[in-house]
Amino acid sequence: MTPQPPTQQLVTEQLMTVDEVAELLQIPKSTLYYWRYQRQGPPALRLGRALRYRRTDIENFVECGRDR
Repeated sequence: MTPQPPTQQLVTEQLMTVDEVAELLQIPKSTLYYWRYQRQGPPALRLGRALRYRRTDIENFVECGRDR
């Protein structure tokens, strides 16, 4: 089995909406938008007018924010 090229990995990876991420993190949607404006928080993708998040980026964001 050969590794997938990065663009194909992006397409096959689960993308989440702002609503889904806000529900998962138990925060208001406005917090996600504010973090994006401030260049904080998990990285997001713009697909046309839609904003999407990779699930792995959300998981990494949570892991990095854990108390050590």
